[in-house]
Amino acid sequence: MSEGDSGDGFRVHRGDGFPEFPPPEFREMLVARTSIEIFANDGQVYMPMGVIGPESNKTLGLLATAGPVKIESLEVHRLRSIWP
Repeated sequence: MSEGDSGDGFRVHRGDGFPEFPPPEFREMLVARTSIEIFANDGQVYMPMGVIGPESNKTLGLLATAGPVKIESLEVHRLRSIWP
């Protein structure tokens, strides 16, 4: 069995019976005022997250903490509110 630190304080244990998984390939990320939804690996991974950020901060940032990341394309669209 091998073990290591994932870099965020959690210990990662690997041993017999646990397959190694490749890193996910993110295909789409939807960001709204109160939620972030991430779709990866052609729909095999779905990660919804509720967020409430300060109204004054409307910036978007990406941070990789577990190694290098390659962004092949990035599109940002500003949507109008559905509320009148």
